[in-house]
Amino acid sequence: MHLGLDVLSGEIICADLTTDTFGDFTALPQLLDPVDAPVIRFLADGAYDGALTSDLLKARLGGAVGTISPPPKNANLTPDVAHKPTERDRHALALARTKALIDLYH
Repeated sequence: MHLGLDVLSGEIICADLTTDTFGDFTALPQLLDPVDAPVIRFLADGAYDGALTSDLLKARLGGAVGTISPPPKNANLTPDVAHKPTERDRHALALARTKALIDLYH
């Protein structure tokens, strides 16, 4: 089940039920069809991580939409991460720091 929620109101904006043969990204274009209000943030699980999702969201919802989707623990950072980190780079680095702290205390 795929749900799109307005996190401020709790209203379900869009929903879709797919079988196991559909990946999350495959369902995303149709899921976005009923979205007609501005979207500031797209929050999702790690299945939505990646350039394909980011490109689709920017094309459908505009360049200002922020994407929060946890990258995998082995995510590759962009070559210019030290000088111009992407939003995904910042998420990957934050997860790595969090994991390092957890490992330190366990």
